[in-house]
Amino acid sequence: MTVYFDTSTWNHLEDHAKREELIHLIQQRKLRVVASVISVAEILRIQGDLRRRQICSTMLALHGDAPLLERPFDLARAAAQGVLQGQVDFSIPRTGPGAYLLGCMLDVTQTPPTGEIWNWLHNMDDNLARLKAELNLLDLASDLDVLPNVLGTEALLKMLCKLPPAEELGVSPSQMRDIYGKSDVWKALGLGGHPNPAIEGHFKTGQR
Repeated sequence: MTVYFDTSTWNHLEDHAKREELIHLIQQRKLRVVASVISVAEILRIQGDLRRRQICSTMLALHGDAPLLERPFDLARAAAQGVLQGQVDFSIPRTGPGAYLLGCMLDVTQTPPTGEIWNWLHNMDDNLARLKAELNLLDLASDLDVLPNVLGTEALLKMLCKLPPAEELGVSPSQMRDIYGKSDVWKALGLGGHPNPAIEGHFKTGQR
């Protein structure tokens, strides 16, 4: 089984009184824990060297040196490409920033450039906020305020087609219906108005 730990989970694990026992239990049960570029970036920004290194050590023990989950839109693009190409699952994309952050996490002896990492996170937040503002301007049906009435509707599919990964791939509403039905990443985008990579059920850790 694969589980995703967000930033707060890594922090809670570090503070848990039975931290070592929990790590051992996870390893014993052969649970595969994955971290994301966002959680690693936020951990690397911790000012205290000891705490940052301890959490990175825990990440290494549970996540290992496998690729990190990339930014939500990077995952969404890969998932959409997989569906359009008739694939059951897709390879996790690997980016330069992702490889860089993974390297910082693996080599805890190096002091990470927190200013550079902060700028990267800040830029991502700004882009998402700008995108949400644009989506709010769309002329959508009034029942979008009632979640059960929205899921899978044409209005929602058209909204998802406006997201950068879909626009880059030229996805039509009919194609989006297929993507939405087969990808948990895109269901998460539709549920929360923002991507959540934690619930994507089918992915591989190789490179295309």
